[in-house]
Amino acid sequence: MQELWRLKLDCNDSFPIQLESQWKRFVTFLSTINTLNFPRYILLDYALKIELHGFADTSEKSYGEAIYVSCLNNSGEISTNLLCSKSRITPLKLVTIPLLELCAAVLLAKLAQKTITSMKLSPHSTVLWIDSTIALAWIQMDPSVLKLFVRNRVSAIQKLTEINAWKHVPSQENPADIISRGSIQKISEIVICGGALKRFIARRGKPSDIYSDKGTNFVGANNEFRKILKDLSKKESTRKIEDFIASEGIVWHFYPPATLHFGGLWEAGVKSLKSNLKRVVGNIVLTHEEFSTLVTQVEAVLNSKPLCNLFSDPNVDFVLTPAHFLVGSSLTALPHPYLT
Repeated sequence: MQELWRLKLDCNDSFPIQLESQWKRFVTFLSTINTLNFPRYILLDYALKIELHGFADTSEKSYGEAIYVSCLNNSGEISTNLLCSKSRITPLKLVTIPLLELCAAVLLAKLAQKTITSMKLSPHSTVLWIDSTIALAWIQMDPSVLKLFVRNRVSAIQKLTEINAWKHVPSQENPADIISRGSIQKISEIVICGGALKRFIARRGKPSDIYSDKGTNFVGANNEFRKILKDLSKKESTRKIEDFIASEGIVWHFYPPATLHFGGLWEAGVKSLKSNLKRVVGNIVLTHEEFSTLVTQVEAVLNSKPLCNLFSDPNVDFVLTPAHFLVGSSLTALPHPYLT
């Protein structure tokens, strides 16, 4: 809406193609909201330590913040959950990024204070993270030496929070980046990954065993904060999946990291999928709906590959495929006519 206002279009003017495509793309992704799943109970029983971590980030179009609560109980179990978040559209008047970062910091300070008061939490520590070194330096300065715009906001931040609660986080590790950038694709990163397993079971049936490799994406992080954050996230998500598959009677087998030869059977299928996508798509950028449709079609082709040699008799058009074990017939063959 703000972009349309800036264009100052008349009622009879045509809608810009670029904005129209952005809107259609946004509408396409609205259905993914139904897959979002947040736990109602965010703490653990017999909690020993509760921490609040707030993150703020900004861009030229918007800024926002998110607050996470981390809980440690007496058995060493750790739970980290998103507690709340807010976003704002940047003003029409052009403002520099550092000033917008400071505005985001003010909003984060207010949100953190309101969260602690309304939730009646007594966190052992509260850490507020921003990726702007300029805004962080302003927060740690005496407001009297700053210009009016900065002075008012720094004063508000220092009244609401402790100065030593503010820390720096690299931009690529800031979860509030999702809010400020408006990246719809990243919504999948906050969706509980158990949903993918549930969808697989609903489509293909319940397996007795699951084989997967241990990815290296949680290994070797140089930054200590990134290592801790990812380890916590990994433990929490792994625990939820393990609880689910245990209740379903499924056995989960792990292969060592970076050992593709252990899963050669499905790695060959992944290679076939990638090669087909590369031939069809090339460098074309697809929407989420187009990509999902294409992947499903490639899946049907791969599941219709023969599992044995073809018959030499030309009158026999039947050949066994993986699809026969899934749906009883090939997914790409013509339907058989009814002879009765």
